[in-house]
Amino acid sequence: MAYLPHLLVLAGVWALVVMSPGPDFVVTLSRAARSRKAGLAAALGIVIGTAIWASASAVGLAIVLAHYRWVAETVRLLGAGYLAWLGVRMLVHARQELPTTSEVGVVPRVGPALRAGLLTDLGNPKAAVFLTSLFAAVLPPAAPISVRAAGIVVAVIVAAGNGYSKAYSP
Repeated sequence: MAYLPHLLVLAGVWALVVMSPGPDFVVTLSRAARSRKAGLAAALGIVIGTAIWASASAVGLAIVLAHYRWVAETVRLLGAGYLAWLGVRMLVHARQELPTTSEVGVVPRVGPALRAGLLTDLGNPKAAVFLTSLFAAVLPPAAPISVRAAGIVVAVIVAAGNGYSKAYSP
């Protein structure tokens, strides 16, 4: 119970961050415009990406990024390149029509949507830097592994709730 205030701060700050529009928001809504299943699959991919970044953050990714600047730059450049490619691809395909009412009952392939959500979250340098900074700032260095695991669970639950709400938004 001594660490509950830390976890509540983590949840509150992370909730504010994931609500702001960004690449994850665009991918989820663009997939949800095709079908709710695809929107939920994209949101699931984002949640998996969040779990990966939160896990890395909980075990000290901030220390690695601070000591090995080239790792941080590599993550940033790869992420920026992927997001640029994704943006160009979305612009190229922007003229494609949304499904008609006769196609709504067709079961979409969710694999590409899940992959797009996962790669978008993993390729988002803001997610990596913000989560590592948040874990480093909010959780005390001496926090036991159970508290760090709880922090991961909190980050994933917040991301899941946010993704679910975006996939089901009108």
